[in-house]
Amino acid sequence: MNYTISLPEEVKSGSHARQLLERALDYRLEPIRARAGPLKQIALYLPPVIEARIQALHDNDFDQPELMRRLICAALKEGSPAAKYEPAGWNRNRVQDEMVAILKRAIASQQIALLEGSTGIGKSRVIARTVVEHGSKKRIGVFGPTLQVVYHLAKALLDVSETATKRKRPRTVLSIGKRNFVDSAKVEVILETLDVANPEMSKKIRAWCEADGPPTTLTTKKLHELTREPVTWLVEDLVKIVPELSAASLACDETTKPCPGLDSYLRCKADLDEADVIFSTHAMLCISTMRMHGGQPELFPAFDAIFVDEAQDLESAMANVAGNDVSLRHLRSALRKGAEAEDISGRLWDKLDAALEKCRQSLDRMDGDCFIFPGHENEYPKFAKVCEDAGVLASLLAKIRNKDGVTDAAWFGQIRQWLQALEQIISGKYTVSISYSKALRLPSLSVGPSYLRHYFKTLWDNVRSAGLLSATLYAPKGNEDFSAWWIRRNLCVPKDRYLEASPFVAPWIYSTPTVFLPSESNASTLARPETESDERFDEWHGQVALTVRRIAAAAAGGTLVLCNSYDEIRALAPRLSSLRQTRVIAQEPDDSITQIKNAFLEMTRDGIRPIWLATGGAWTGLDLTDEAVTDPTKDNLLTDLVIVRIPLGRSRSVAHRIRVERLGLEEEFVAAAFLLRQGIGRLIRREGVQNRRLWFLDGRILLKGPRGATFSNMAKVLQFYPKKSFIE
Repeated sequence: MNYTISLPEEVKSGSHARQLLERALDYRLEPIRARAGPLKQIALYLPPVIEARIQALHDNDFDQPELMRRLICAALKEGSPAAKYEPAGWNRNRVQDEMVAILKRAIASQQIALLEGSTGIGKSRVIARTVVEHGSKKRIGVFGPTLQVVYHLAKALLDVSETATKRKRPRTVLSIGKRNFVDSAKVEVILETLDVANPEMSKKIRAWCEADGPPTTLTTKKLHELTREPVTWLVEDLVKIVPELSAASLACDETTKPCPGLDSYLRCKADLDEADVIFSTHAMLCISTMRMHGGQPELFPAFDAIFVDEAQDLESAMANVAGNDVSLRHLRSALRKGAEAEDISGRLWDKLDAALEKCRQSLDRMDGDCFIFPGHENEYPKFAKVCEDAGVLASLLAKIRNKDGVTDAAWFGQIRQWLQALEQIISGKYTVSISYSKALRLPSLSVGPSYLRHYFKTLWDNVRSAGLLSATLYAPKGNEDFSAWWIRRNLCVPKDRYLEASPFVAPWIYSTPTVFLPSESNASTLARPETESDERFDEWHGQVALTVRRIAAAAAGGTLVLCNSYDEIRALAPRLSSLRQTRVIAQEPDDSITQIKNAFLEMTRDGIRPIWLATGGAWTGLDLTDEAVTDPTKDNLLTDLVIVRIPLGRSRSVAHRIRVERLGLEEEFVAAAFLLRQGIGRLIRREGVQNRRLWFLDGRILLKGPRGATFSNMAKVLQFYPKKSFIE
């Protein structure tokens, strides 16, 4: 219903008023009179669900507009979300109680709750408590972006169940993909080599297999206590005792024949219908949704509620499941690797190389970046030649078979994925995005559905309620407070079902670090150049490297330098050459984040203060906490975080790029501000740490005039940190 209400001037818009009203409802604030001062008329639309909440939570002592005005004034008095919990009043249990109450309310009212809770609050415990207190009346699904997060969520449920003595432990199943289980046939092939080359390693592997693939990590051991049937033969457990093994070289795939690992996978699937709680990954949830959307049997039984941790990653998971990316340069490199390993015959390699060259030539004839929608191919006549050449390449890729001669299962899986992408491009059923790098004009193709809203509609239509949680779920919008508007829109959460609360922030997240910004005198030199001049970029890379050297020299511990690309890393690494042999880790595309993290940890324990030039997955989900150090004041694994520049242009999904095309460049800046929040989140991972410094080098947020105004959202991300200084 629409209202027009007189409100204080601090209320900026109808959307802002609605956010304040929801905050008052979420925190059960008592209505108060408006402070003396000027008022202004605000037009406000309220969905029926909010009106119902007002009527349910408050007596009708006032008419509806007056009650709404008083609740909004109460929220204004409460203060900004970042200031909600001052250190003196901080109580983790109380915050968890409030978050659990919101999730339970969402279940009771069949809504979809969006909750941002900072590191240290214990979101996994909030989910676990809600599951246990909900009981086993209906089935609940709990989903995380990676297996490690899923295991962490499962462990939290076990911990909460052990203390909930009056409640029966829910029947729990872990539902993960086939590739997480060990293929015994692949192990036998590896053992044939190791029996001679490394008998000691071979002995360890054989002992594990003879023991029926038992758990070896703390997390998987806990899973045995939680699930009804033991989850054995996990790749993670074998890699734990023999880290030299490649996980991909051990995993089950579509060619796996019956073996103990496949049996363990099938046991997990068989238990799904009897489970009270199912733990799985975002990817599995998206695959199940797409199967449901296509009229196929879904992977999971019906859920009464789902809880999605790290919910900001759900859209990219859906995009990855629905579409594909292909770079001809990377494809050629992978095929050459296969030829060198003799997984591809010399004759087939020659044909593939020629087909790749023809594809590259046809792409070079295109007229720059473009989106080609299904049914609009005629608008791009040169695209027909691209499809013709892509068809030849796809037919040649299909000749690569995963026979005994193929030595690298991960390599073969990558080739299959690229083949699928080419087949989608040729089909004419998907949107194709073609883009070219600025410097060398190297072509990249992305293919996928134009919009994901149909898939998300299928998801929300088939769950009665949901909780979407993350430490970074909210984004800035104009002059308004941070809110879940961006995620809510991207995940297509129905307007009449969402339940949004103000963010829950542990005070030490903002009070611990000192934020260093460029001074006015060096803002221009540290700002990424807007020109394509090689000379200007050389100067900028030199200035950034010099600044990183100074930061690392004074750092109490390790330094993480978040870059926007591998080209940026390759430009900075030589300029740190005097440090490189002892301290600098320059990440490359094929490097494992986990392996680099372990190397970073070992260097720290050897007394070296490492410097990691990082990109990609290091922006999100990376936790550089030294768990072996019980005293947080002595945890110096990561003390300094450097943001080289604003992370613009990082999302390559078709859905995101279409939004930018439709809504303008501002959409790219919101995405960058969101990723910036995630990157900053790598620094403070536990309460009580010291010596934490956040270095934001990109001087563009301080520039005056139109150019600087464009980056205002980035400045908002840093506004809550009270301790600031300048880079001189």
